[in-house]
Amino acid sequence: GEDVSLVLETADGTVHIDGETVFSTHDIHHDDDMYSMHALKKGMPSFPALQQAGVRYRWDGEQTFGMLERSNPLDKISRAPQ
Repeated sequence: GEDVSLVLETADGTVHIDGETVFSTHDIHHDDDMYSMHALKKGMPSFPALQQAGVRYRWDGEQTFGMLERSNPLDKISRAPQ
């Protein structure tokens, strides 16, 4: 998995949280010619490309699972010619 550790700055001090992805997926549907994609593009033409992951977080002897989501505007992504 990918290291997605983080640091929180709080009024009580700094908290280091270890994070590691356990599964991941990404949105590859922006070029699909499906009805649902046409409707999405019409309603939200600037909908970003998404990467979503399940993450195992660990800190202070505790462990939990959560979600991570990252996005990028489509106009900021360059694609290789096909």
